Amino acid sequence: MSSDHISSSFINIDKSLNDAIKVINFSAHQIALVINKNRQLVGVISDGDIRRAIISGIKLERKCIEKVMSKSPIYLLDGYEVSDAKKIMATNKVKSIPVLNSQRQVIDIIDFDSLLSTPDVKNTFVIMAGGYGKRMGDLTNSNPKPMLHVLGKPIIEHIIKYISELGIRSIIVSTHFKAEIIEKYLGSGSSFGVNIDYVREENPLGTAGCLRLMNFKNDLPLFVSNGDIFSKVPYIEMLKHHNKNNADLTVATKVHEIKNPFGVLKTKDQFILGIEEKPSYVSFISAGVYIISQNLIDLIPTIGKFDMTDLINAAVGKKLNVVAFPLYEEWEDIGRPDDIKTVNEKYKDYEKN
Repeated sequence: MSSDHISSSFINIDKSLNDAIKVINFSAHQIALVINKNRQLVGVISDGDIRRAIISGIKLERKCIEKVMSKSPIYLLDGYEVSDAKKIMATNKVKSIPVLNSQRQVIDIIDFDSLLSTPDVKNTFVIMAGGYGKRMGDLTNSNPKPMLHVLGKPIIEHIIKYISELGIRSIIVSTHFKAEIIEKYLGSGSSFGVNIDYVREENPLGTAGCLRLMNFKNDLPLFVSNGDIFSKVPYIEMLKHHNKNNADLTVATKVHEIKNPFGVLKTKDQFILGIEEKPSYVSFISAGVYIISQNLIDLIPTIGKFDMTDLINAAVGKKLNVVAFPLYEEWEDIGRPDDIKTVNEKYKDYEKN
């Protein structure tokens, strides 16, 4: 959205209600955003606010915007999720809502109608769901790990519902262990608003090997995710990052901190040179989410197991452009039974409303 289009909804607090009416009528969003000299939002005036002012006898020529405006307006923060925006707007019964940056400056205005028709994303989304899930113990004796329930739904269903909200429609699920359970539950994907194809691995091919078995509808970069990830990864922003950096491979990363509970001695031979009390070691780990340009598939051997770590190392060895996309969003790798309990407790309000 252009800055001119946004600014057409702006009004200063020292203007009259007549001025506010002109802004509301002229703006495509039917609201007037009251801003200060730093373009920070201080209030919102809607058509209903004007009507209530008229009923109460306030003269339209009066400069009383501060009295009429909502001083606690509903707004979104930059980086909002579409699903959250829909819920907020539906709950508060507003048709338009401003988007603010961290300085509380207005950077966009979102209309509810525009959220109902998310543009389709043409890139294919690959979900790796063929693993045995051995670390889950008895839980995966009769169920593949992506089908284990968190917050009342299979992990893989959370992934598919979320990406469908982003406009991603084409999905390929790679299966092996208990493949028929996954395929029967998800079906064609029509109930989730997506199209799902399946690739069954006769033998486990690793987290990247199955890509060589797949047929893609176009040559666009691929989203690739492990089937046991619980997170709202900003996939569209990640794709923009991939394209902006002319990347061959983009790896979503998370900061992982290990705290040593002891004092660590620095020594040389028998001499102590110093001690560091309970140091922390910070590193970046792979979040199990990737964007892969299809030229990388040529690096995958035609036989044998090949993991994503192998593909990353192969791409780096070929001096291809491998970039990181740091995640600050909540992210959970569901690898052990306790992880299910953690997610159920930590995100119990995740999908309310």
